[in-house]
Amino acid sequence: MPAKKKKAPGNGVHRRTWRTKKASNTRFRILEATLDCLVEIGFTNTSISTIAAKAGLSRGAVQFHFPTKSAAMEAVTNHILQRRLDVYRADMAKIPASEDFLEHALNAYWKQVTRPEFIAQQEIALAARTDSHLAEVLGTAYREYVTRSREPFLVEFAAWKASRDRYEMSANFAQYLIEGMAWGYTNRYLTDDTVVEMLANLRSVVGTLLEGRPSAARRRRTGRSRR
Repeated sequence: MPAKKKKAPGNGVHRRTWRTKKASNTRFRILEATLDCLVEIGFTNTSISTIAAKAGLSRGAVQFHFPTKSAAMEAVTNHILQRRLDVYRADMAKIPASEDFLEHALNAYWKQVTRPEFIAQQEIALAARTDSHLAEVLGTAYREYVTRSREPFLVEFAAWKASRDRYEMSANFAQYLIEGMAWGYTNRYLTDDTVVEMLANLRSVVGTLLEGRPSAARRRRTGRSRR
């Protein structure tokens, strides 16, 4: 009787690792397809079938990861807000030493809300108005996004941390005004020139609300980076 071949040590681990990686890649592909569908055809027209077609997968393959549209929307909501956070932090990590910190922050946020992720988020937000579960998912993810996107500033700039209420009020003022501007811009109510003018005025107003602290904070940060 021929001897049985011995399994190479670790083969089972490698197979499991490969399957896990494949599943993770497929999940990411589905989330990206869902995001694209939200931007291109809107929340109402997005379905498991349209997501599958966009991802180049079978309906069953999509439902293996997300059995329902609701499950896909819950997952893509967190995916979108994590992507927004990553993009904003990346932009804020590369501020030139000569550039005004607050102006850069406002322009970076404007750049973010004109990306597909923000458009997809608005589609979800409109649907969430009459869907309590989706509203809870979006609200939780958005609050976490706001907290995590602002924390680095409070760590970096002691003057803002010392006046937390003023900082939060100023941040809310800037954030929600810019998000409202994005809505107007996406719907072609605001022109590029109007946006530039509004951002310049917003920088002045927020700078006043923070009592000039952003400039001082920027100088301290620049001084540390040159040591």
